[in-house]
Amino acid sequence: MDLNHIKGIGEKTTSCLHNVDIYSVEDLLHFYPYRYQILSPSLLEGTSLEEVVTINATVSETPQVSYIKRNLNALRFVCESNGKRIRVTIFNRAFLKRNLVVGKEISLTGKYNSKSNTFTANDIKLSWLDETKIVPVYHSIKEIRPVTLEKLIEEALQNNLQLNDTLPVDLCEKYRLVSINDALFKIHNPQSKEDIKQARRRIIYEELFEFMFKIQYLKQLKHAAVGQAKKFD
Repeated sequence: MDLNHIKGIGEKTTSCLHNVDIYSVEDLLHFYPYRYQILSPSLLEGTSLEEVVTINATVSETPQVSYIKRNLNALRFVCESNGKRIRVTIFNRAFLKRNLVVGKEISLTGKYNSKSNTFTANDIKLSWLDETKIVPVYHSIKEIRPVTLEKLIEEALQNNLQLNDTLPVDLCEKYRLVSINDALFKIHNPQSKEDIKQARRRIIYEELFEFMFKIQYLKQLKHAAVGQAKKFD
């Protein structure tokens, strides 16, 4: 399926995806996360300086953006978390300014300094986190924001594209492997660590199967070439 079937993909985005060998919806679904964040809402009290935490907060003041140098900007604003007002800084997220209106409920992930009452965030979600959540993290694609990439993959999943299983049915049954469609959904949208385990296991088996199939095919070509050469001896 062509990429233009996904809402939000224009010529510029298509070109950026082509740069990383993504030419179809199938290719996009096979662009796997390289790690996951397990987010759980925490309180600021008792947080150590080096501890990465996720908190729920409400924007209290309109954010301000300062440009430090080329390709580096800082978004700063004040928010309230559990009755405590804190100053937040996050780098290279200037594009979020329009979303962070006063009263907006958000979740922040980063480190809190109780002495200066500042929170240095590395991620912002535009809603409260009510329970533990597993968030996929993808390798960056030049000129495509991480949040945009996540939305594109979500849109691709919602297209309900049904890929053909390349693994034989008896092999899947023998090793209790989930279908490729279930694996792709779980790898991008896991609800538990078990989902990630099942998805990775299926994908690894498929990659190994395709590798062995190619090796066998090359061997057959070699034998055929040798046999053909002997006919001319």
